[in-house]
Parts: sequence; C-alpha cells; structure tokens
Amino acid sequence: QQLVENYSAALDEVLRLKPSSSKGRYITKAFVSTTMGPSIQLDQNVTRNFLESAEA
Repeated sequence: QQLVENYSAALDEVLRLKPSSSKGRYITKAFVSTTMGPSIQLDQNVTRNFLESAEA
C-alpha cells in the first residue's frame, strides 16, 4: 500500500513540474528499483490508470 502511495505521489510531482510547453505524452515508461537492486519496468496500464485518476 505504501509503495502505491509513494508511486502516486512521485507521478503527481513529476506532472506538476512538467513544462507547459511540452506536447504529447510526457511519461512514456516508468521503472522502480531498490537502492542497490536491479530496476523493474512498471506496467504501462497501471501508470496510465494513475494518470487518468489524477486528472479526474
């Protein structure tokens, strides 16, 4: 649950700082990793759902 909340907060902050002149999709891929571990690509559908719920 906390990971989902942190991911949502990070996406919100990135979108808040997005330049107003940017066009199209601003976030195309998302990855997470532990401090010393390998990165894992997140499912694009999950990211899209977060973005759609943030806009609503």
